[in-house]
Amino acid sequence: MTTSAADGRGQFAPHSAAGRLRRLAGFLYGLAAVIFAGTAIELLLASHWDDPIQVLPFALCAVTLLAIIWAWRRPGRGNALLLRAVMVVTIAASGVGVAQHFWGNHEFARETHPRASELDLLRPSLQGGVPLLAPGVLALGAIVAITASIAATPDAG
Repeated sequence: MTTSAADGRGQFAPHSAAGRLRRLAGFLYGLAAVIFAGTAIELLLASHWDDPIQVLPFALCAVTLLAIIWAWRRPGRGNALLLRAVMVVTIAASGVGVAQHFWGNHEFARETHPRASELDLLRPSLQGGVPLLAPGVLALGAIVAITASIAATPDAG
């Protein structure tokens, strides 16, 4: 078993702590990439482009995939910080998406039950036809990518 972090070529020994972190980072980057690619495919299959705001998740998936590939292939403090900034924007946009889905369900419930109180509309707003937490998958992917960047560049904090 090798005790040094890197051999003469700058490669991490597979059983060292640095080698394990690198493998973990690779797994997490791959998982985040699958989450964003899968989300884009699901949105395509659902024809999620009726309103201009519905195109935003496609753009987010594309930008996040580029940021993941960039940070994964070129590890370093600057690239990790860039990836984290992109992911923070993605998390915020995910929250906007959850709110959009809620208000879309609420509007539909209001149209179908015009005399209902706001309290009575809460349940249909949460359980409506538009999946409330679906945009949250973007936040999940972003958190996984941020975690990967921390594992890949532990000295970057």
